[in-house]
Amino acid sequence: MQYPKLEERIKEIYDMMIEVGDLLSKAENENKNQEYFSRLFGKETTSRIPHTEELMSIAGPEIMTIRDYFEFRKIPDILLENEQCWPVEPDLIY
Repeated sequence: MQYPKLEERIKEIYDMMIEVGDLLSKAENENKNQEYFSRLFGKETTSRIPHTEELMSIAGPEIMTIRDYFEFRKIPDILLENEQCWPVEPDLIY
């Protein structure tokens, strides 16, 4: 079985989220009450947008976790040789 590409999986979920947003926007424009709005939101999101394992499956191995991302973004501690010379850098002798 061949799985769709990552971009296709993401686009499918994105399109579903847009559909839910459109439905909620229409309900808001029709001045529906809060109870109707909440019920519609719960029903449509659970039926259209995948949960937990399904949602994690779109990430695939190429997507970083938040912890990996923060580790990746750390500024490396680089100690340059001329920073170790104090108060001034010595003259080079050849």
